[in-house]
Amino acid sequence: MSDLTDFITDRLDVDEEAARDALARTTTRRHRLSGQTVHVPDRPADWGPDAVWPPERVLADVGAKRRIVALHPHTTMRREIGEEHLRSMYGPNWERRLIHLDDLYCRTCHVADGKITNDAGIPCLTLRLLALPYADHPAYRDEWRP
Repeated sequence: MSDLTDFITDRLDVDEEAARDALARTTTRRHRLSGQTVHVPDRPADWGPDAVWPPERVLADVGAKRRIVALHPHTTMRREIGEEHLRSMYGPNWERRLIHLDDLYCRTCHVADGKITNDAGIPCLTLRLLALPYADHPAYRDEWRP
C-alpha cells in the first residue's frame, strides 16, 4: 500500500464516519400531504437542508471511491512475483540484476502487454485525482497533484 492510498483511505474514513454520525442523528417527521402521510427526514443542524450532499450520498460516494482505490493497488515486482520465482528466473544474483525490484507501480495503470511501464507516473493518476479534493488537508503532498 502506498502513502497516497493510506491518505485517501484515511480521508474516506473521516467522511464515512461523519455521514454515519449524521444518519444516526437523523429523525423523521410525518406530514399529511393531500391525504397521504409523507415521511420527511430531519437532518442534524450540521447536515441541514443547505448541505451539499445528504449523508446517504456521502456514503455512496465513499463506497465508490473505496472500490476505485481497490482497483489500483500499488505493489512492487518483489511482492507481485515473489522472491522464489524471481530467483528461479534470474539466478543467484537476481537482486543485483533487477534494479527496480522495489519500485512501486500500479497494477492497473502501469502494466501493458505484461510489462511494467511508468508512463502514468507514481503514484498513478487515478489515485492522484481521487486525492485532489483533499488538497487543502495538511497531510496532502504537492507531489500528488496531477
